[in-house]
Amino acid sequence: MSKLEYLDQMLNTWIALSKKHPEQQSFVNELIDIQETLKYPCIVAVAGEFKAGKSTFINALLGEEVLASDVIPATAVVTKLVYGEKKELIAHFTNGQKENYSEEKLKQLTTEIKEGENLRKKLSFIELKLPNSLLKKITIVDTPGLNSNYSHHTEATETFIKKADFVIWLFDYLHTATASEVEMIKKLQQYKIPCATLVNRIDLHDEEQEPLEEVLEFNKRRLQGIVDHLIGISAKEALEAKIFQDRVKYEWSNWEKVDSLLNKIQSQSLALKEERTFIRLKDVLQQIDELFIKRKAMYLSTELSQLIPSFVKKDYPAMLQLKQQIEDEVMAIQQQIIQWNELIPEELNELNEIDEWIKSYTKSIEKFHSKWMFSNQTDLSSTIEHWKIILSSLYQTYIEKYNEFMHRVEKTKIEEQNLKRILNDIEKTYKFFRKRKLKAFNDQQIRFNSAIKDLRIECANINLERQDIISHIKTLQNFILEDINYRIIFLKKQISSLKRNWHTEKNKMYKTYKPFLKKECKKVHEDIQWIHSFTKALSPFFTDISAQEQQTNVQSYHHCRYLFNNIQTIYADTAFEPFIYGYGDFISWKNSNLFSLNTERIEKQITLNLWTDNLYDQIPNTIDYPTTKEMARVTTLHIHFTMAVLICVFLMALSKESIRKPLLNTMDIVLNKLQTFAQMDEETVDMNEEDVIEEDVIEEDVIEEDVIEEEEFVENEHIQNAYDWGQSTIEDYMTRLYEKLSTNINNPTLFRWNEWFSEAGWNDFEEYYKAHKGEYYNKLTVTDYQLLSDDQIEVTTLEIFETAEEIKQIKGTYTISLLPDNGSPLISRFSYNLIGITPRETETIEYVSDDQLEAFMSDFYTSFTEAFNGGGFSVVAPYYAPEGSEYEKIKQFLDFVLEKQMMMENHLFQVTSITPEDEQHYLVNVYYEDSYYYRDGTAERKRVESQYRVVITSEGNILIKDMIFLNILEETPL
Repeated sequence: MSKLEYLDQMLNTWIALSKKHPEQQSFVNELIDIQETLKYPCIVAVAGEFKAGKSTFINALLGEEVLASDVIPATAVVTKLVYGEKKELIAHFTNGQKENYSEEKLKQLTTEIKEGENLRKKLSFIELKLPNSLLKKITIVDTPGLNSNYSHHTEATETFIKKADFVIWLFDYLHTATASEVEMIKKLQQYKIPCATLVNRIDLHDEEQEPLEEVLEFNKRRLQGIVDHLIGISAKEALEAKIFQDRVKYEWSNWEKVDSLLNKIQSQSLALKEERTFIRLKDVLQQIDELFIKRKAMYLSTELSQLIPSFVKKDYPAMLQLKQQIEDEVMAIQQQIIQWNELIPEELNELNEIDEWIKSYTKSIEKFHSKWMFSNQTDLSSTIEHWKIILSSLYQTYIEKYNEFMHRVEKTKIEEQNLKRILNDIEKTYKFFRKRKLKAFNDQQIRFNSAIKDLRIECANINLERQDIISHIKTLQNFILEDINYRIIFLKKQISSLKRNWHTEKNKMYKTYKPFLKKECKKVHEDIQWIHSFTKALSPFFTDISAQEQQTNVQSYHHCRYLFNNIQTIYADTAFEPFIYGYGDFISWKNSNLFSLNTERIEKQITLNLWTDNLYDQIPNTIDYPTTKEMARVTTLHIHFTMAVLICVFLMALSKESIRKPLLNTMDIVLNKLQTFAQMDEETVDMNEEDVIEEDVIEEDVIEEDVIEEEEFVENEHIQNAYDWGQSTIEDYMTRLYEKLSTNINNPTLFRWNEWFSEAGWNDFEEYYKAHKGEYYNKLTVTDYQLLSDDQIEVTTLEIFETAEEIKQIKGTYTISLLPDNGSPLISRFSYNLIGITPRETETIEYVSDDQLEAFMSDFYTSFTEAFNGGGFSVVAPYYAPEGSEYEKIKQFLDFVLEKQMMMENHLFQVTSITPEDEQHYLVNVYYEDSYYYRDGTAERKRVESQYRVVITSEGNILIKDMIFLNILEETPL
């Protein structure tokens, strides 16, 4: 990329930046002109007064008759001759448009003739493309002549000649060194445009009268030394010589010196282009430098300059550090709460998991103590150790009993299998021979069934121990949850403290630097931003080593680089840029929420899945085989068999007469005996069945009595009659009930309701009790009571529950019944009514200190004085709460003051007292002395005391809401 191409890219950015700055619009056109000239090789402008032969001179340069020449001013429009592969005529209009025309239109467009006059007025310049090799290295510009009686000719020439890289000035031999020519050449020197001066039309000179050299020397003296030398030429003869190849005329025209000049210009064309470009850029940079120096002096006041270093070096870094500390601490608090949430498991399945959970929590609390310097530390480790010892002891006892129980279950299972084998063997034995086996089986069956009943009782006891362990675990769980929530409350207080400190420091700093949120401050910031963008865009061109090497021989480049460095460092002596950046950052904190985190109570419940098995399923069922009945049936079978044998023997014996009578007697006896045996067996079966039933009943009674004995308790003190209950007794009883309820309101499973309520009374109360879980049970007060009977009392209470958002007031009605046997009290009925709900306001008064309030009131009254003396309500409006009653009143009052053209002067203002009114308001008493001046010329002085109600918003802003009173203590005419 060439130097000029590099420069062209830079100018694109520069122009875009200058367009954004309101005071640089005049620079934009110049920069666009400079960029436009970069498209062409070295621009050589041919200038002079009209009829100096400029068009003829250019035709001679080109060696052909291209431009028109006449006795009247021929060139009416600036004509730029550039190289082109073919001849082409392009008209450039003042509105930026361009249009191609045919070659025949050239004279009409460029010469001062009647035809085309209106079109020429709209032209900026004419571009003529020619396939002439000379134009590859230089661009030739034909300018309208000066003093042609056409003012726009002179204006066009002066405007366009500034864009030239080199000027060839043609004097007319007959009118050399006119005043206008001297003036124009001096301007060229002022513009620092190199210029060669030629005297044209020397073909009119008479050498016999006076040598040409003496004429040239004379005219040089007349030019007052503004030119080094004059060259005499004849463009007319040179053109003819080139057209007709006339060597003699070429020599007479002295054109070899013009060719020498052209060769010199062509060899230095790039240097001339660069030098002229950087001279023009230097002028623009000089104006930009002066512009920003002027604006800096205008907008950057002494007061602001003095406060900027304090902000940048001290106040802002301190606030930045405080903000970072707060963000780190809030993040640490949030992480701590998240860690506690994650620490509580969803479920626990084994006791060793509980032990690991407790260890993890203990470590977490130790870290918490070391980090937060928690002053209200409970002896958590000893408490947890105590719970672990209790749990360990209960679990050890449970394991021993469980193992013994399972051992006995296994033994009974073995015995069950053995009994089933015996029973199977009995079933296989012929009934007649079963009696002995049945008798042995019956004994074993009784022992087995008794053992099964014992196992079931033991199973019930083990299940109770399981429930006891689970209850202790839940108690420990609730203890840990409450401990965590207590620490969350501590962290909330830490956040409140951080918030107060933050608001105090932020308001103090805001008050100090608030005056600098002005238009001037904004202007300086815009200038710095522009200079920053400008230097960033142009820095590669002016500081890049290769760029500097390329421009080393161009003196004007070094001037440009010097001015560029000046612009770059205009604000280097101030810290305004970091001030604006820092202050913008600080202002943005006003709406940022540094304290956004979740500090809600943790209400997580752990599911305990320690024992999911049913121990009853492990115990074998009793064997209910009817052994006794089977034994009776076998006995009956034996008797029937004996009777049959005897009958057979009897029948056989009857055939012998000698033994018939004795045998009949014997048979009677035997039959009576067998009948008796049969009856005895039936009674035995019935007795055995009754014994089994009676045994079951006795065992159940014993178990029931044992349970009753375990559950019975006796109160140490009893009130036997309702008439013995007085106000103090009732209040004491209800106070103890409130303490139990408030302790366990969030853990209903820990509340032993049967100590305080009958079943019906608890059914009434339980829904009310559970409905307020998670709320703070703040107060219970006995408001009334009355005796319903000698064993019933009705008590009316006022109860208060609080949440973070509201306060509930509830009327409760309790019916206390005294048990007839011992006079113990139980609540047998309960009902309630919601009296009212009061929303809780967020406490904000701690956000500000008394010093801040006093400073606010002092600032307010200073602004009020300014508003009174012509500033109007807008001056003082930011100090008032729009929803407050004083807002509209003071607006109307100040409108009245402005209408009546009143004035005031404050002599004394002081805050006499500051009193918190509620969670969001202060009452501020003030005393002041003012003089008031009225339009009719009268005046008076007043001593006044008044009281204001100010509100502290959730953002920590202070605003006046109401004026409570205003007392005029004294009025003195002046």
